[in-house]
Amino acid sequence: MSIKGLVHASITRTAGAMLVLALSLPSHSATTLAQFWATPISPARASYETALVQAILEATKSQYGPYKLEVKYLTVSFDRGRRAVALSDGVNFFANPLQFSHLETDINLQLIAEPLMEGLLGYRRLIVRKEDLQAFTEISDFASFAKLRPGQVTDWADNAIYQENHLPLVEASSLENLFNMLERKRFDYLPLSIGEAPHLMKGLVEAEEKFAIVPNLVLFYPFPVMFQVSKQHPELVTRLTHGLEQVKASGEYQTLLKTHFAKELDFLAKGEYKLIHLSNKSVKQFDLNEPRLAKPTIFYRSPQL
Repeated sequence: MSIKGLVHASITRTAGAMLVLALSLPSHSATTLAQFWATPISPARASYETALVQAILEATKSQYGPYKLEVKYLTVSFDRGRRAVALSDGVNFFANPLQFSHLETDINLQLIAEPLMEGLLGYRRLIVRKEDLQAFTEISDFASFAKLRPGQVTDWADNAIYQENHLPLVEASSLENLFNMLERKRFDYLPLSIGEAPHLMKGLVEAEEKFAIVPNLVLFYPFPVMFQVSKQHPELVTRLTHGLEQVKASGEYQTLLKTHFAKELDFLAKGEYKLIHLSNKSVKQFDLNEPRLAKPTIFYRSPQL
């Protein structure tokens, strides 16, 4: 299956353009309308974030009343999706790392500055050409790693992190193009989140013949995921803010994280890998600069740290 087909299949399986997940009571003027734009690229992350939103809305029902939750998988560019949320055009909030680029409409987005995944999205597995696998497993310092070229989609939120750490980033217009370019040796590795990399590899028919995930190497940078809400819905901002505090205090948040990312958390805890630590100066205020979920055998740190 192609990358495009794999992503399309994931969207179709989770209900295409829109899935109405919950309606607590018949709709009336006091009902909170929560229209969540979920990522179609990572089914695991979309499932976790949707469950978290559901838990938050349920936890706040006695205080804020009934709600209607709609989950929408928009097949649009990230910038177009952000604009839709800001204008409350069918969706009114999403969960994503902070952007380095800014749209004019971003002024209409309210950030809820509380991380949702304990920095898990910042742990990256490296997909490489099979012929280069041995060389990657033998990396023994940051300087040798820094000579290798990562590949990213042009509008991905973490591109500036690679530039900040002086890594020779190569960009492409789509994830499908990235795999084609990796095969043609336009760059050396494709860093995908710890949950996304195995999913994509399993979904590609020819992936095991051409590519491999480096087994003993993890790339990390602070990359907190947060809710961003249309300012046209201040009641939703307040409800999500208070609800997130409640599910974290009750332990439900931690349970959801462990349930949805059990394999990833177990892999990080076992520590049978080297960890390359990059800097992301733009998010230092969120206290996620250290890879607290990881227990690597060896650290290689960027000179920017």
